[in-house]
Amino acid sequence: MRVVTAVILLALVACGPAGQGEMTAVPTTAASTATTSTTTPVAGCPESLDFVQEGRVMGLEQLESDSAIVGLITWTESPLCERFEIGFETVQGAPATTPPDVRVQFIPTLQVIRVHFGSDGSVLHEQTVETAFVDRLFVVHKLDGSTFVDFHLRQPVRARARVSNSPAKVVLDLQPGTGAFDGTAAIAGDVIMTSPSDGASTSTNIEVSGYAMSATGAVTVIATADGRVVAEATLEVGGDSSEWSEYRTRLTLPVGTTTVFAGETSPVDGRLEGVTVGVEVR
Repeated sequence: MRVVTAVILLALVACGPAGQGEMTAVPTTAASTATTSTTTPVAGCPESLDFVQEGRVMGLEQLESDSAIVGLITWTESPLCERFEIGFETVQGAPATTPPDVRVQFIPTLQVIRVHFGSDGSVLHEQTVETAFVDRLFVVHKLDGSTFVDFHLRQPVRARARVSNSPAKVVLDLQPGTGAFDGTAAIAGDVIMTSPSDGASTSTNIEVSGYAMSATGAVTVIATADGRVVAEATLEVGGDSSEWSEYRTRLTLPVGTTTVFAGETSPVDGRLEGVTVGVEVR
């Protein structure tokens, strides 16, 4: 349905302390939102900030920022630490000096770390990473006009994040985690579903969300049970067919086994193209 070309700069910088001008954002430690590791960080992830393995990693609110565009995303890796740096540009395309609003969190399945920004543009849309911890990343335009980057993980990790000034950037450190994912995102072509995950046990009122590159500017969500349609919605998505755009809706489902589809109708033969997951509604 589309061809995406992404250019990425792979930094060849050791995973060490960041430069001057950094502002430390303290991770949330409330039991309801995050589990904080109190162990000493492993070699390769220096400095003193704690890591978390679920919930909120950090948040920063800015009164003023010259960051209008998410710039290049670079990374370095070692067996026990991976560092990702997300840069920002001004509306003129110059390096920004002050980062935008930032919020970093694990989504509920733990398989994705989501980094939200106040910026509304980006120089890339997706990137294959294939490090030990991260498989791919996607830059997504939200329904409210802002942007987030989803890091799709290959294994459970602990994470910490901070921001720096001059140049503006977000630094995300990852180290090995414990346990297992509670679910994984479903990916097929130009459609990704992050919720619900395949095999999930849900209530009758569920959120269906993810992102897509849509040639028609819309995503259709269809839930079926026992061969009949039990819920359906058509959702407008922003951006164009070369950009990942968020979709989100809530469906009321009957109790039992249900399949949930998200995607669009092929303009060639009318077939549905997208992702399908199965859920147990209780």
